Formats: sequence, structure tokens, C-alpha cells
Amino acid sequence: MKFNICFAVAIVLMMSLFVGCSKKTEQYSGSDMVVEENIQKAEEAPNVPGMQNGENLPSTGASDQVQNVQNDVTSSTPEMLLKKDDTENNPPKQEDENPPSTGESDQAQKVNFPMTPKTTTGIFESESGNYEKGITTRKKTLDWGDDVNIYHEIPVFPENSDTNKKINTFLSEVQDKFFENNLEYFVDVIQEGRDENPGAQYDYTVAPGVCQSQWVTSVLLMEYQDFGRVDVQFETYNFNRNTGELVSIYDIYPMSDGDIMSMVKKSLKSDLNKEWGMSQDYDDELSEEPRIDWDEINSMSASKLHFYVNKDNKVIILFGKMEIGIHYGVGAGEYELPKVKNMFKGEKFKK
Repeated sequence: MKFNICFAVAIVLMMSLFVGCSKKTEQYSGSDMVVEENIQKAEEAPNVPGMQNGENLPSTGASDQVQNVQNDVTSSTPEMLLKKDDTENNPPKQEDENPPSTGESDQAQKVNFPMTPKTTTGIFESESGNYEKGITTRKKTLDWGDDVNIYHEIPVFPENSDTNKKINTFLSEVQDKFFENNLEYFVDVIQEGRDENPGAQYDYTVAPGVCQSQWVTSVLLMEYQDFGRVDVQFETYNFNRNTGELVSIYDIYPMSDGDIMSMVKKSLKSDLNKEWGMSQDYDDELSEEPRIDWDEINSMSASKLHFYVNKDNKVIILFGKMEIGIHYGVGAGEYELPKVKNMFKGEKFKK
């Protein structure tokens, strides 16, 4: 009897467990069906106008649920966990928009050559001109390689008088300003030339000349430039031999600007006739092939003239290449001006 009762109780318990499991299974099965049904609805949903594939569509509820399940599954994989941890521990490096300065100037980065000229001295020698003994030279050179020949050379007078000391100081400043004003230009030209035409030669030289007359010490600096095109220009400085002061052409000629330029044009036409076969009344407006830019000369002031005084106390005017010539080199050279009364009688020569 006891056995039958126990057996009956066992049967009841087993049936209860079976019914409970069936309900739970039914519950889970129903949930899956709802998810599948919602997925099917989401896939069959029509495209929204104006939205492209891959853009965010309005939430359907079911698709969000599926997406959340997929995200949970994906985020729980060991590979993604490792990548997340690696990203957090080693964030990506960002480029520095403002790299630290190296302390080098732009010029030094362009050309890795010394920016300070090399200085040498020598003895001044000239086949022409009249000058005192003991004149030396100071030459400053940019040591930038065998393809570069850039230097500026000036005369240095014996410092046995205040006059010569004053002249030396002035010329030294001229030399220093030459490099200060042209250094950046030299760097740009040579750097660009080396990139476009390797093996080319670059020349910019300034060579001195000296002539001393009774009243004037004249210093001529001839500039020769060849950066793909040859050019020759002149700079002249005239000093009172007694005081060392600069003198102008107006101090030498007691005349107006117009009268001085009339002498210049007369001398120019006379010499051009001898050298180029041009007539005395040469006028480029009547010529089919003009050689001289007379408009440039007619508009020129005597204060712009480059000149020196030779040992015979004559004033010599200098023109560089292409300064007054329409054709290359025509008109370049020296032109002697005539002597007139009361020359060298200005105020600066009374001291």
C-alpha cells in the first residue's frame, strides 16, 4: 500500500515538471516567432524617398531589437574585445600641425652654405689710373662652391691722414651693404638655378679702380654679373682729396643740370659717330634701326651720372650695358666731357 502511494506521488511530480517545461518551451518558441516575423516585416518595408542605401532609416522597433542582439553578439567576441582594449591603451597618433622649430633660418635651409663672407686682403694694382702708393684691397667672398664666384673688393687707402680714414670708412660701409642687400637674392637665384640647370656657373664680381687727380680721389667699382645673362654696371664715388667728403658733378661744373646734360649728349653723339658710324645729328625717331634710347637720355638728370676724374682733371662719364642702348652693349663705355671755366671752384673745393 505504501509503495502504491509513493508511486502515485512520483507520477504526479513528473507530470507537473513536464507541464512546466512545455510552457517555458512554448514561451521561448513564441518569442522567436515574433522576432522572425518582425525581421521579415523590416526586410519587406519599402525604401524611404531621399534615402540611399546605407543611410539611417526610421526605427521599426524590430530592426532595432535585431541590431541590438547583433551588436551584443559582436561586441562579446574575443577579437573585438582585444581591439577595443588595444585602442584604449594605444590611441592613434595625430600629426603635429606645428612641428618644433629647428632654429635654422629659411636661408640656411635653402642653401647649406656659410652666410658670412670670407675676407682676404691684397695689394692694389692697376695698369691704368693715377694713384698713391701703398693702397691695398679688402675682398669679401661667398665661399659657396666651385660653381659660385661672388665677391666684392674695395681699395683700402693708407690710414696716414684723416681724409683717407674717412674714405676707408665710407667704402667699408658700401661693401657691407652690398651683402646685406643682395644675400637673399643670391640664395634664391643659385638655389633655383641648381635645381633647373645643374652644373651652371654663377658670377657676380665687384672689382675696384682708383684714379687721383689734383682735387679728387675717384673710386670706380665695376660690377660684372653673369646669372645666365651678362651685365656690366658701374658705381663711382668721388672724394675731395683734402677733406674726404663726397663731391657731386655739380660741385665740379658750375652749371645747371640742363647744361651738363647737353655736354653729355654732345660727347655721346660724337663718340658714337666714331665708333658706330652714326651721324652727328643722329635721331632714333628717323632711323629704322635705333640703337640709343634718346628718350631715356633726355629724361636723365646729371645727378644720376656715374663719373670719375682722370689724372688730367677731365671728367669721364660711364654707361653700363643696356643702360642707354636699345641694342645690347651699344652705348656702354666712357665718354669724356670738355673742360670749362671755373671747374673745381665750388664750395667743397674751397676747404
